[in-house]
Amino acid sequence: MAAAADARYTQDLVPALVEAAAPTRLPDQIAPFVPGEWTSLGTDGFGYSDTRAALRRHFGIDAPSIALRVIEQLIARDELDGSVRDAVMEAHHLDPAPAAQS
Repeated sequence: MAAAADARYTQDLVPALVEAAAPTRLPDQIAPFVPGEWTSLGTDGFGYSDTRAALRRHFGIDAPSIALRVIEQLIARDELDGSVRDAVMEAHHLDPAPAAQS
């Protein structure tokens, strides 16, 4: 029975991307129990004072940065062309550094 359940959960795995408006420690503790690729995004650090939008952009957890991470995962799986990443970065004025962190 367990083997059948494991087979169901490992078929057609998609990358998992978890965003937390907090440090990534909690999502990273869950990662070993989730099959497939896992990426945690969060606000690791403190003392950064600005608007919420600027804080989210700084830590790479705003909507465009999250979309970029998903695009990068799809590119790594050869499911999307790399030019899409460049277009998104240009359109949303994204710095590759926050999105490149794991």
